[in-house]
Amino acid sequence: MAYDYKKALQEFNIECSDAKLISSSSGNTIKMVYDINDNYILEATNDENFDENKVVNMNKLISRYIEFGIICPQYIQSNDGKYIYFDGEYSTTVREKTDGILLSESKDVNYLNILKELYAYLGKYSAKYRSQDLYQTKSPYSVFDLSPLDSEVDERQANLNLLCEMLKKAGFTDLCNKLIKFNDKIRQELKEIYKKLPRCNYHGTLTNRSILVKDNHFVGLDDFSVCGSEVVVNYFSCEARADLSEDDFTTMAPTDICNKLLKSHRGSLNLILQNYELLPIEKKALELYNKLLYISGFHYYQIYKNVLRTKDRNKVTNLLYMLVV
Repeated sequence: MAYDYKKALQEFNIECSDAKLISSSSGNTIKMVYDINDNYILEATNDENFDENKVVNMNKLISRYIEFGIICPQYIQSNDGKYIYFDGEYSTTVREKTDGILLSESKDVNYLNILKELYAYLGKYSAKYRSQDLYQTKSPYSVFDLSPLDSEVDERQANLNLLCEMLKKAGFTDLCNKLIKFNDKIRQELKEIYKKLPRCNYHGTLTNRSILVKDNHFVGLDDFSVCGSEVVVNYFSCEARADLSEDDFTTMAPTDICNKLLKSHRGSLNLILQNYELLPIEKKALELYNKLLYISGFHYYQIYKNVLRTKDRNKVTNLLYMLVV
């Protein structure tokens, strides 16, 4: 059945004078995104996991962000009072188009200034709303508790499993065993305290395609599709950007790469923590989450995986030996 966006818009009492297809994806899961009248964003999908309860929770969280002073796109109810209109094949939602530009589409923006403002918001927001009205749904950063994106294990455990497979095939069995032992030790220490740690509801993963800017300032967030609750310090650990790239393994020695990684990540964390006071239990947990992040966080794993396929693979293994302490 062909998708009829005009019919769907009637269910939201919106007359369409101009519609632009922004993006579309095919395959088993189809998703189409339209800009409507330069005022609304319409999304249609055949994803069976996209349900009314999810959108209700997303809109509640969006209202919280707006209350905090962050620009976010609110979803609009259809004629029957629901946020999703289902035509038998496609689920359609309509949300407001926000006053801001995605960071990925912005030109001449000072990226470091945007990050500083982002970190300030993150610390202040977490301090104000921690442990309030928590979701059952967990964020993609979750350790132990699975997010909707996870299968049998959390993402970081899955990344480590894949990394160890690569290392074994390349003959680095000793390093693989050290990583497994280190990972198990850190996880055991975390498991004893993580349920006692403050949590907060978050937008999800902050990327160039979800951060909104205006006049060279951070102003808001878009795309709440992976929102959920998360341990505050784990979220901080994951969102603190480390200045690390594949190129570093071509131009730098392993010791220098390690120093750059740790210094950069700690610097970003300190910017967040200027506006959030850690509890004693959070200080311990933050260090544990950091250690897991450095060996199996998504950004790091992607770099390690790619460089292990090059002539600089020994720099990856040397770095991992330094991190497993």
